[in-house]
Amino acid sequence: MSAMYANKVMLAPMVRAGTLPTRLLALRYGADLVYSEELIDHRMLACRRVENPVLQTIDYIDGDGEVAFRTCAEEKNRVILQIGTSDPDRAARVAQMMAADVAGIDVNMGCPKPFSIKGDMGAALLRQPDRVRDILTSLVATTTKPITCKIRVLPTLEETLNLVNIIQDAGVAALGIHGRVPNQRPREPITDYQYEAIRAVAKACRIPVICNGGSLDMDSYDDILAFRDKCGCSSVMVARAAQYNMSIFSPQGLKTQQEVVKDYIKIAVDYNIVLDNMKYNVIKALHNLTTELGPQLHAVRTSRDLAVMFDLGDYYDAVAARHRELEASTGYSLRSTDNSDERMAKEALQSLLSPAAASAAEAALAADTEEDGQPAPKQSKLDAIVMPVVYTRAKRRKYRVPKEVLMAYTQRMQLEEPSFSSTPVNKKFVAVCHWLGEQYATSAGHGNRRYAEQAAALVALIGRGMARDTGEAIEYSAQLMDTAFKA
Repeated sequence: MSAMYANKVMLAPMVRAGTLPTRLLALRYGADLVYSEELIDHRMLACRRVENPVLQTIDYIDGDGEVAFRTCAEEKNRVILQIGTSDPDRAARVAQMMAADVAGIDVNMGCPKPFSIKGDMGAALLRQPDRVRDILTSLVATTTKPITCKIRVLPTLEETLNLVNIIQDAGVAALGIHGRVPNQRPREPITDYQYEAIRAVAKACRIPVICNGGSLDMDSYDDILAFRDKCGCSSVMVARAAQYNMSIFSPQGLKTQQEVVKDYIKIAVDYNIVLDNMKYNVIKALHNLTTELGPQLHAVRTSRDLAVMFDLGDYYDAVAARHRELEASTGYSLRSTDNSDERMAKEALQSLLSPAAASAAEAALAADTEEDGQPAPKQSKLDAIVMPVVYTRAKRRKYRVPKEVLMAYTQRMQLEEPSFSSTPVNKKFVAVCHWLGEQYATSAGHGNRRYAEQAAALVALIGRGMARDTGEAIEYSAQLMDTAFKA
């Protein structure tokens, strides 16, 4: 099984980017293996497996009707499912449910995002060798598919090698290693020590080692191989450099960004991918052209609009017609790709922002993300921060409500109090927090006005660097809470 991972060039797991169209695009350009984005065990265990007769895919659909994972025959023997887990039993149950549809299963043991750390997942496992052993041995015993994990370099070589030996002894088929330590950001270069640690791991291992983290120095296929050779590893996986131009996997050389985007859109249309995910990946691929193409991207409201923008309107129409015929013949209905509720919410939001901020809202909504997928609050030049933050009943039960925190901080600091405005859209509400001459908005629709305003308050705190939202948890900074509530 280890041979499957030897001497390979791979697409690394990436939040939001590692969906089916991106994986297929990487394979068609030359990648040997592709990883899914990290999928949390709790979510996957709540999914049902559906054979989609229209798309000829296997879909894992969660309780909200969203496709959590979609795969097809083209990638079946080359796609690696990455899971986020902290529990041997849950990991094994995910493997039992999904192993037949993938080539291998990988455990994320390197992600430093707070949601993972608090759940004893990702990089939290680097300090829990017994749990690492239990998870991996449970998976190896559960399925005949190869099991791997992806870690990060630890602060000392001794710590790193001790953990690697535990992982090897658990029976895994290969090991992925990211060159940065958990608290490093992706724009920080890998240090000499970290290269040395990767080389030491590769030398000590009797299984293939897959190096990762070299995108800063990758502009071509040859650069990928150079990074692999510098690390002394059998294989290599690529993240950001592939996001920016997926044709980096081609030994024949790079295609233009526009060519890559057109190839991506065709696959996304073929597989009925939702507009938001399409748009996110297009913006990533056009990362240095978004200023030039911004007005056109701003005008995109449907998947067809995006296709037309790149002269693929006829292609979209032909595929849509084929899908309709298959829906009629099979009785299976595809979900709309256009997120109409969210789109209407975003349009309604424009009326609450100042005219200048409204014109910049789309750009803010397409803001970059951190490596772990956390929306990166981006201050536009026109004083508006817009994020798709969702406030839920579960968050209200577990955490102090954002408006209370914001108001307490404002009063303690003797600042101008925030005000809120909201508007209904399609039986939901969107809201804006007006505070200190700036505007903070949630583009996500909420079932009531109160929750929409709580979400806007949370955007304000995130925008000021005083809070984080992982989707399932709110994290207020210690300084904020001390200022707001301590006597």
